[in-house]
Amino acid sequence: MNPLIQLNRQLRYLFIALLLVGFAITQSAMGLDTGGREPLNRIRDKPPNHPEFRVKLDQNVPCVFGNERVQLNGTLQLHFETINGVAHPKPMAARLEATGTGQGSHRTYVAISTPITADVDNVRKVAGETHGHLDLKFKVVANPNPQRQADVCPGCVFQFTLKYSIQYSALAKVLEIFGTQQPLCP
Repeated sequence: MNPLIQLNRQLRYLFIALLLVGFAITQSAMGLDTGGREPLNRIRDKPPNHPEFRVKLDQNVPCVFGNERVQLNGTLQLHFETINGVAHPKPMAARLEATGTGQGSHRTYVAISTPITADVDNVRKVAGETHGHLDLKFKVVANPNPQRQADVCPGCVFQFTLKYSIQYSALAKVLEIFGTQQPLCP
């Protein structure tokens, strides 16, 4: 067999292998960097206009106690009301019930249940359905430990913001809803 043909085939296979490795590295990097956003887990069997999501946070938050790992658990409750046959979000009726622990400070973190900001935008109609985007921000606070308990910073209050970005489509009732959660520094 001609050595040039043999070399050409080897280069082709090497090129394909390099492409596959490059693709695998790119996919891996894309999977690792979520920008701090985590998808929400919807709780089944709730009324469509009162959806609830399980809240679970287990990550480092850079603005509290030197990048402390915070673990929170709870629920996010949303409310929609039907006006003229169309479901609309009631952002200030949303509730976040979540508590957890800071792994370094051993403080209890508590979410303030009402949003500190709420924005509804990108509301548009497509084939009779309303599609929109809802951003909610909730403050999460860890007050100092009680006296006579060890505290890494007596008198300091640690806090951060949990942002929820929600996409929805609706008629008289919510048809689809999904979103992400992201911790932010105040």
